[in-house]
Amino acid sequence: MAVSARAADKLDAICIGATPEPLFAAASLAAAGKHVRVLDLRATGRPVAEAEPCLVDVEAAGWLNLVAHGLRYGAAAPLIAVSQDRSLLLWPEADATVAGLSALSERDAAAYPAFVSCMTRLAAPGGAVPGGLSNLLGLGLTRDAMMASALHARSTSLSRFLEEAFESPLLRGALAQHALEGTAVSPTVPGSARLLARQGLMSLIGLPVGKRQVAGGTAALLAALNSAMKSQGSLEVLPEAQVRQLVVERDAVQGVVLADGTVLRAPQVILGRLGDATLELLQPLPFDVPQAMRPDPAARIHYAVGMPPAIRGVGAAQVTSGASILLNPSLERLVRSHGAFAARQLLQDFCLSLRVTPMGGGHERMMWLVVADVLHVPRESDEGPWSGPRRERLVSAVTRTIEAWAPGFELSLKGAELASPAEPRPFLELQRPSSGLGSSEDDIQTLPDIAHDGVWRPCKGLWLAGASLSAGTGRAGLSIAQALGASVRPRVNADA
Repeated sequence: MAVSARAADKLDAICIGATPEPLFAAASLAAAGKHVRVLDLRATGRPVAEAEPCLVDVEAAGWLNLVAHGLRYGAAAPLIAVSQDRSLLLWPEADATVAGLSALSERDAAAYPAFVSCMTRLAAPGGAVPGGLSNLLGLGLTRDAMMASALHARSTSLSRFLEEAFESPLLRGALAQHALEGTAVSPTVPGSARLLARQGLMSLIGLPVGKRQVAGGTAALLAALNSAMKSQGSLEVLPEAQVRQLVVERDAVQGVVLADGTVLRAPQVILGRLGDATLELLQPLPFDVPQAMRPDPAARIHYAVGMPPAIRGVGAAQVTSGASILLNPSLERLVRSHGAFAARQLLQDFCLSLRVTPMGGGHERMMWLVVADVLHVPRESDEGPWSGPRRERLVSAVTRTIEAWAPGFELSLKGAELASPAEPRPFLELQRPSSGLGSSEDDIQTLPDIAHDGVWRPCKGLWLAGASLSAGTGRAGLSIAQALGASVRPRVNADA
């Protein structure tokens, strides 16, 4: 691969990885006139067969006018909690949820709208909530009450906060499990109540601001991003470029060395979601990789199925709507499962979250992808590391659990992976992020300690773009682009 030194010297940034965050950064910088290269073996023509659910940051999507490139927003999916004897659907519309809650607890049904409004106000930057403060005042939530709720969430555990708010074990368990997804946080950790005001609750509520569901999931978002990038003349994609190492000079990253020995120089290098390859690039550098760069479920198992059945009174239409299906959620089980995680033992009491989405890829008949996320599974246990036998034992146990709760799925295993779960500290610390990005001042309208936009800058010239608990996909990439001079917002089409 021939790359001219003159062209390389003019680069403003190099983005490594074809995942959404670096692509958002690359396209946003290019839209502002910066010269950018994207390096990834799968950067163009990447086959995405599974439309996994995806929440996109509305501002980031608008910055690139992704609607004009085919992006469409979908309706927020419900949260489905299934217990031994009943099911509960938490809908984006509070009134619909209240109707279902009435059968469980009249007290909880009455308390739920005010609870959601309070959490929404706490989580929304700048208080961007339909109805604003007047809506909260109409529910009897004064400014002093909002301040008290914010302070209480900062110091109270998730389990205690929910026990004080609701009496239904199923509702408590569903909200707790949904809030803890993607972390290794115990529901008993002081201050963990603030995790309620995070992306999970916002996606459930379906706010028209902040972040919205993408129709078609991650595959559709990547397609729109690739279309947007093709329209940028100052952005070039090298689809067969493999990065061998980072160029470090005078304590700053100054570029990359490709597998064929070509050196590309740029004052800024942006890395996306960390995998084994990118971790190898960072190993020689004198800093620790932020654990929060990989806030994934501890274990994720993929299945293929034919026609998904109904689950304990929940219709097949709801099962296949992209909803999160929580199997027998409870605070007690979450505490026990985290205890096993902390003791480095293989989980026995599973806390499972399922998502069922359509599969693409030329099947003779309609096929569906079932993604099972398992909370609190340690990478290293007293039985040894994540290995073939241990992996197979966990997969077999999870499969039996799903089949017991949802007979008729006829699961066909496609694969299983283990990701390093995020520890409590990155999401529960009170200080501002080291990058100085994405946080606002401490007031009753926001919780700055969980408003981290997924950006880390461990040294000069290097940016790490990861996921955020409080923002949708694209927030990290856009934040990096704005920090690097993408200050003139392109003209956008907001219609979806």
